[in-house]
Amino acid sequence: MQSGLTGPALRTPHAIVNIEQTGTNDYWGLLSTFPINQIIKARVYDLEMMLKKVMEMEAETGESAKFTCIVINAWLIDRSNQIL
Repeated sequence: MQSGLTGPALRTPHAIVNIEQTGTNDYWGLLSTFPINQIIKARVYDLEMMLKKVMEMEAETGESAKFTCIVINAWLIDRSNQIL
């Protein structure tokens, strides 16, 4: 399973972009529901996957690669699918 939209940047050379819509996060509820080691384990997996993508790009291009993460919160779309 992959969260967000991840792929090569179209206008920036040697860069990968990850875009996610998070919505509102209930951090207190999350911390009171799950053990911290499970939360960290899930986050470490995401970070390792990002690092893997960077390393793959570096191996393909022979150049240093960058990773840009964009997090969108409260993204509203009206009935005509226009972003507000």
